[in-house]
Amino acid sequence: MKPNKRNLLLAGLMTTGLLATGPAMADSGWKHHERVAFTDRARVVSVEPVYRRVKIPKETRECHEEVIESSYEVRGGPGMGTLVGTIIGGVIGSQLGQGNGRRVATAAGTVIGAAVGHDMESRTRGSRVVEAAPRVERRCTRRVRYEEVEELEGYRVTMRYRGRILTRMMDHDPGRFVRVRVLVTPVED
Repeated sequence: MKPNKRNLLLAGLMTTGLLATGPAMADSGWKHHERVAFTDRARVVSVEPVYRRVKIPKETRECHEEVIESSYEVRGGPGMGTLVGTIIGGVIGSQLGQGNGRRVATAAGTVIGAAVGHDMESRTRGSRVVEAAPRVERRCTRRVRYEEVEELEGYRVTMRYRGRILTRMMDHDPGRFVRVRVLVTPVED
């Protein structure tokens, strides 16, 4: 193969380029233990939504109407018979006798009337039952029920970067491409 001008010129330019970039690479501060990171794009192969089952409390209020029929007891007030007996006995006793005898008859009538009134009150002390009109009351109870729902947890994203397949969970659907961080570390042979 005979060297021609074009091949010689191309070889010269490449040698000059390598010689010129050598010092630049040496001054770049690149050392064998350093890392370099940059971002690039990876093509999204598939996106799969991932769900989880969650129990959500739902409070409900259940009400119904209930007819309440009530009754109550009516009693004479305590001592009412004794009081009425005392008054009636005193009035009757004052009708008997004259002078001091009338005073004694009035006193005796009040004592006897009080005793009779008390005795009658004791016998009739039983109460009377009075029926009240029925009324409607609304009764409510609170209940907590748990409803099971599916909640979106995230997306399982499968991507291809330079022939490698990577899968990661993400909180959103990235679309057709996803940005990736590439970390380059020199490896010594």
